[in-house]
Amino acid sequence: MELSLWAKKMERELIPGSDQSRIQIKTGNRDLYGFDFKWIPESEIREITHPVEAVVLEREEYGNFYGFIFGMMAILNMAYQILSNKKIHLTKDSYAIF
Repeated sequence: MELSLWAKKMERELIPGSDQSRIQIKTGNRDLYGFDFKWIPESEIREITHPVEAVVLEREEYGNFYGFIFGMMAILNMAYQILSNKKIHLTKDSYAIF
């Protein structure tokens, strides 16, 4: 199974009882993943990238938002979500407020 996560690398350590290492990541987006931090064995990481288009928005709830902003309407709707505490669903071509 392949999984892509937007995250910030926090720590690196040896896996207890093993000679392999793992990294701890801060995932943010708790409303999507259900957790803030996760340990991942480095042997399971295929690639780490740092897209220049990616953004980090600090929120009061659900951890930081890691991802992409698609257009000005998305920025305005993200601000609306933050101010009104509503959930928002964004796609490349549309948006919906729940």
